[in-house]
This record gives sequence, C-alpha cells and structure tokens, in this order.
Amino acid sequence: GEHPLQWCLVAYFQALGAGFLAFWFGLFAALFSFASHYGCEVDGEDINDLYLRNEDGSCDAVVSTGNSVVCCNPDNDIALEGNFPLGALYVAAGLLTAVIELGWGLDFPKTSRWYARRWHPRAVFYAAVGLVGLASPLTALPAVCMLSASVFL
Repeated sequence: GEHPLQWCLVAYFQALGAGFLAFWFGLFAALFSFASHYGCEVDGEDINDLYLRNEDGSCDAVVSTGNSVVCCNPDNDIALEGNFPLGALYVAAGLLTAVIELGWGLDFPKTSRWYARRWHPRAVFYAAVGLVGLASPLTALPAVCMLSASVFL
C-alpha cells in the first residue's frame, strides 16, 4: 500500500489489543464456568438451599434483614454459562499473542516466502482462534478482534 509502516503498526497494536482482550475474556469464560450458587447473600455469606424458593413459589424459611426478606428463586438460572475449554484456549492464545507480538510483531522481512505469498502464519493463527471464539458470546468480542487482526497482517 501507500503507507506500509502505518498499516504494519495498526496490525501490530491491533493484535496486541486482541491478545489482551482474549486473555481477560478467556479468564472470565473459564472461571465463570464454575459458578454454582445464585449469588444470594445474607450478611456477606452465601445462603444455602434452605432459603431457595419452592416450585409453588413459597419459601420454607425466610431471613429478614431489616425491612426485607431474602428468598432466592432457583428459576433464575445464570443466562450466560461459562465455557472452560474455550476460556482456557483464549487465555493461552492471549499469552501466546503477547509473546509473539512483543518478540517478533514488527518483523516481516521482504525476503521471506510469506511476504512473497502475501500471507503470514500469525494471520492464520489469529483467524483460527477468532473463528473458534465466535462459538460463545463470552469470547465473541476478542474473536472479532482476532479476525480483524488476521486481515491486517
């Protein structure tokens, strides 16, 4: 193109940003897969099954805290479930992206066969990770960023 250095820097920083997002969103997706309670607390402690609402809507036991009564509804399942394998992949991809970009991110010699063919193995890696990440809403944003970074490389 007309300004190759500028586009090289755009691709470099976009890949670094995508790796950063992949790491944190992957960590969230992995850890969120272990969510096991409804998040109801009384005085800072999780309440147990005794305080969950029955199928008919009644409570076997309630806890009053001031003017409010605590009784959680087990029908309110977590709408967005975690995905440990995908999260672990994205954590690893984020770390690997940082290592690759910080080490060889701006190295693309004109004498390489990848330059002559107009593609780079990093672009293939980012595209593959991006396509896999589109499978879950938890990793969709970094997946789109990875796909975009693969186009710029």
